[in-house]
Amino acid sequence: MAVDKPSAGVKADYRMRFYNADGMAGEMCGNGARCICRYGYENGFAGEEPVVETTAGIITGKRINKQLYRIRLNDPSVVELNREYRLDDQYNIWNGAGNFAIKKAAILNLAIQEFLIWLLSIRKCFPHL
Repeated sequence: MAVDKPSAGVKADYRMRFYNADGMAGEMCGNGARCICRYGYENGFAGEEPVVETTAGIITGKRINKQLYRIRLNDPSVVELNREYRLDDQYNIWNGAGNFAIKKAAILNLAIQEFLIWLLSIRKCFPHL
């Protein structure tokens, strides 16, 4: 994760650049955003309610106390309804080996890619939902 100046024309205190474990640029990390908000406040880049530019859009933070920060993520938007996925027995995306089942899911843009797999895992545990 890195702090950078905001892009030209963007009204933000600073920009958060986030990288996944594989080294690829990521859109957003909620816990990372809270850390960046605290870092920005403690280093004089922003006040108690920082505005942070991310690849996923602008987020706002709020300092609750010395160590606790709350962030406001972007509103979710439906990207695709009833998309079919081939899933293995563990509800992971099918990799071409073994059996698979076709399941339908709605894709939401939450800047959190793991949400789909989490939602499908919940469905496995609670099929009546």
